[in-house]
Amino acid sequence: MVKYWTRERIQKEQDRIKRREQRAYDTFVVQREKGRTYAKGDVRKNTRLQLEVLGASIKRKILARIKRDGPLSVSNIADPFRLTVQGALKHIDQLRRAGLVSTYKRGRIRYCTYAPGSLEELGRSLSKGGALLE
Repeated sequence: MVKYWTRERIQKEQDRIKRREQRAYDTFVVQREKGRTYAKGDVRKNTRLQLEVLGASIKRKILARIKRDGPLSVSNIADPFRLTVQGALKHIDQLRRAGLVSTYKRGRIRYCTYAPGSLEELGRSLSKGGALLE
């Protein structure tokens, strides 16, 4: 049986190629995010992520405020620093990816809580020396 290249067949083939490219891109994005996200037990990567995040003073101040005041909404975090909610969300997302805070949603409000275990892990890895950072 001979297949002819009709308009429908050409469109179907183009759609199949687009879906394959989209799947490849989605896989790439997932792999890239894994490299930038806290993973329990991967001390070297976690240390690198946490040190990068804690290098910015605004993120250290946000983390200190969450630790001191307990769970806070994003808007309550943004107000004292004169940040927009979107700006605060970017900082909080970086803190979350480093494992320093966790977030949850109650209704329309997103709350942030301090995650003490990750800083303890950072302290242990730094006290062992620089071998983990190489």
